[in-house]
Amino acid sequence: MKKLISSYLLTFLSFSAFADTLLQDKMQIHGFASQGFIQTTDNNFFGDSENGSFDFTELGINASFQLSPKIRLASQLISRRAGEMYNGSLWLDYALADINLVQGDNFQLGAYLGRIKNPLGLYNDTRDVAHTRQGVFTPQTIYFDKVRNISMSSDGIQFYGDYQFENGTLLVQGGIGFPIPDKNIEIVYMGQDWEGSLDNNDLALIGRIMYEYNGGEWIFALSGASLELDFDATLSDSMIPLIGFNDGVLAIDYTIVSLQHNAEKWQFGKA
Repeated sequence: MKKLISSYLLTFLSFSAFADTLLQDKMQIHGFASQGFIQTTDNNFFGDSENGSFDFTELGINASFQLSPKIRLASQLISRRAGEMYNGSLWLDYALADINLVQGDNFQLGAYLGRIKNPLGLYNDTRDVAHTRQGVFTPQTIYFDKVRNISMSSDGIQFYGDYQFENGTLLVQGGIGFPIPDKNIEIVYMGQDWEGSLDNNDLALIGRIMYEYNGGEWIFALSGASLELDFDATLSDSMIPLIGFNDGVLAIDYTIVSLQHNAEKWQFGKA
């Protein structure tokens, strides 16, 4: 009996060690924390920034698992406190399966399935990666923080591919997905938080084509998205004098042309 127990323990420990090694080879877990301080001369941004504001805190944890040589699973949870716009509640930033469909010597083609970061502009799909964030705030006309959730991610499918030329790389990504609205959308685009609801019943179109010349010395990109949200009004919404809303559709279209030059000690961008 003792020999049987000893044999079982040895087998269990050996399996545990093998499983631990297997997970270490296939799974990666990372986290980040960032705290910002904002000082402005006019126009408060993320709190009372005219007097100096620390109301910009981000916490995140992400994990990826190589399920097979061609399939990778990845997800990230984020907590964001940004003035009165975001209160630190947990948010599922992305959760996707990355499927490598075809790969050659100088090209690859794949697909993302799940909650996917939208490829808008040059920075949208990396805005929540603390060590890649720009040292200054990105242009709010493009990377609009007040309605960031609807532009950051979508639930659907996107295909991606890249082709290596002699002097650069062509990258393409695009697909369809359901946008992710929140109450900030109503406040920004419709004036206030209404009793009715915005529903993501229609698929959005999202895409980007980008060319990186000479290892990223020059980057040219054209990206965009087209989406519609259905507003289901309540009786109280339609009864408000002058500014009341009935049922309707909120249509949002992005078209972004981006140019960036990366020199040894400085960077210039235009969008």
